[in-house]
Amino acid sequence: MDRVLGKPRRPPPRPPSLRAGLQRRLAHGEARPLNSPYPVTGNEIRTRFLEHFASREHLVLPSAPLVPHGDPSTLFISAGMQPLQPYYLGLSKPPAPRLASAQKCLRTVDIEEVGKTDRHNTFFEMLGNFTPTGDYFKETAIPLAWELVTQGFHMPVDRLRVTVHPSDDQAFEIWTSKTDIAAQHVTRLGDNWWGLGRGPCGPDSEIWWDRGREAGCGQPDCYPDHCARFTEFWNLVLPEYDQRADLSSPPTTAEAIQRGVKDGALVRLAKPAVDTGMGLERISFILQGKNNIFESDVLAPLVEFFHEHSRKPTQLSERIIADHVRAVTFCIADGVVPSNEGRGYVLRRLLRRAALHGRNIGLSAKLSAGAERTVAMFKDHYPELRDRQRLIIETVDTEVERFARTLEQGMEQFEKVASRGAKTLSGEDAFRLHDSFGFPVELTREVATERGIAVDEEGFRAEMESQRQRSRRNVPQRADV
Repeated sequence: MDRVLGKPRRPPPRPPSLRAGLQRRLAHGEARPLNSPYPVTGNEIRTRFLEHFASREHLVLPSAPLVPHGDPSTLFISAGMQPLQPYYLGLSKPPAPRLASAQKCLRTVDIEEVGKTDRHNTFFEMLGNFTPTGDYFKETAIPLAWELVTQGFHMPVDRLRVTVHPSDDQAFEIWTSKTDIAAQHVTRLGDNWWGLGRGPCGPDSEIWWDRGREAGCGQPDCYPDHCARFTEFWNLVLPEYDQRADLSSPPTTAEAIQRGVKDGALVRLAKPAVDTGMGLERISFILQGKNNIFESDVLAPLVEFFHEHSRKPTQLSERIIADHVRAVTFCIADGVVPSNEGRGYVLRRLLRRAALHGRNIGLSAKLSAGAERTVAMFKDHYPELRDRQRLIIETVDTEVERFARTLEQGMEQFEKVASRGAKTLSGEDAFRLHDSFGFPVELTREVATERGIAVDEEGFRAEMESQRQRSRRNVPQRADV
């Protein structure tokens, strides 16, 4: 019990750097003591994060399902705080004043960037600590985060940077007086503001990792968000205002916030809250000494599996398949089934996109084999994967087989259209591929882009709307009773 409520434990001194060979093995999840002072694997990092906050009087919550409960406004959980919104809004009482979790999340808004950048993916785990009722604020949230980063994760202080909002003198003071980061390594950025236009809002503080001068622009005075040298891995959102009206100017300067307070657009909250988020994939590749999320042990085994079973290896396609297969595995485990609407459409799009890239690289293994590997990688922390493994495999196989029956016909039709030599594929042709061959316009766009052909997506949307109008006219009208 003293581990949860007693005095925070101090980790032993940082051990010598791991040998490269040992580091490589550990990144792929081989067994080693969980009480090691230097967490390396994704599973160890997740555990260390949750234990850090459990030992500081936080109740650790299990991840909510990807499908939101009682929130029809969104298809999937996309942030660690999202399942906790009723507590922040005062609609229900939280089970404890201090909370922590590792939350499953899914976002497809940047799906076109997956595999192309070091950090974009669809499914991810968000590690976070929360005070929905204002149990503590900046004065505690910042030192707690710094303690975990520097003592729990043993990240060297000289490789860390912090950004704060230009208006947030309090956070700047806490960072420079309550932690051992140098004042010159705390930068004020106008982007460090969180808000939705109305309701709770406020500044945030971000912690960044310095990847080295050679990773960015090379300038000695470079700062976070300037180039690829720095990677943001933990955002401490610190809403302390209630926005009740439009601001006279964007909330990027101290003056804009001061005016907002003066004219009543921003009203200080009686109990400001804390909502932090650290992506497991990002912190994993940093602590494992890798260059991107696809080299971290939470994705690398899948990338390597698809590479090994590829007749025409292509890094981009292998990364996309690994990301999408991991995402669909968790979606199906949480009850999502392929369909043409809503969540089912997102799942179907992910599966078909993975299948199309599998075709591009001559994939000899089934996508469901990748799903099996995903289950093996994450089943200890997410037992629902193990419990629903058979359903996951069957769903993936059935959907891929269904898509395969029309894929060849669709590609044949696309080749006919492309052979005309036009630089733009018409909305009518894109709609025909979608309607007759099950080609989502996103897939048509990808195939067309590979050939240097644009797609008239506005024309496609017009064709879709025409179809909807025809469908409405064809619905039988109910006779008056």
